[in-house]
Amino acid sequence: MSSAAPKNNQDNKPSHSEKRIAGELQYHKTIAANEATNLSPCPDWKLDDYRNASRYRQDPYHQVLQIIHSKKPASILEIGSGSGVMMTRLAKLGHSVTGVELSPDLVELAKARIALENVSSRARVIECDACDYQNDEKFDIVLAPLVLHHLDFPTAISSIKRMLKPGGMLVAMEPVAFSRPLQILRDILPVKKIITPEERQLNQDDLDLVKKEFKTLQINYFYCFGRLRRFIPKNRFRMPLIHKLQNFDAAILELFPFTRNFAGTVVFVAVMD
Repeated sequence: MSSAAPKNNQDNKPSHSEKRIAGELQYHKTIAANEATNLSPCPDWKLDDYRNASRYRQDPYHQVLQIIHSKKPASILEIGSGSGVMMTRLAKLGHSVTGVELSPDLVELAKARIALENVSSRARVIECDACDYQNDEKFDIVLAPLVLHHLDFPTAISSIKRMLKPGGMLVAMEPVAFSRPLQILRDILPVKKIITPEERQLNQDDLDLVKKEFKTLQINYFYCFGRLRRFIPKNRFRMPLIHKLQNFDAAILELFPFTRNFAGTVVFVAVMD
């Protein structure tokens, strides 16, 4: 009597999505453990920085904040909300924010931060993969700060469209690689990079997909010479030098559009029909 054929080992191999999730969870377990030891209320000067966002032409974080403040959304969904830093600060400024985060360790830390900042009436966090988030609630803004490049991009964009109200907008800040030589240089330089498994920089094809899926798309470019900030030592001269690099980048990116091909970060706003 012949025996049954053995199962193909490939049937038990984790999928690419499962590998991505496992890598993200392990990476963020370490991040959460480190952040938990320094959990403290947001200082007044940092909250003022969030409120004013005065360097929105030079700093991508400030531009994201300036867009949110100017639109005065009734509801915000932050995907990849991490340990809750941005969502709790936005809540302290009066915004209603829901966070979606894959890592259970970061979700617990975000809940602790919400309680610490006393913003439970305006902030909540849900443990979920952003691409799988299902809820009847629609949002005025979906905020994606440095998260889309970790995800399957077409799936993420399709999911975000489902989360937005008519006329709602996606506000994203992402690393980009339009120049292949610069991408190669970035990979070989002996500079520590804060990256997780499976992540990649976005490219022009990704932005073209967003343009196709949304009614309008506005892109703002940052960090040409600003990339050099990684080489500036941590001393009292660091921030003044970074500001000078940001000022220079803002000027050349405005005056010479071809330099946008060498940008390292974009902030884009995509509006639904």
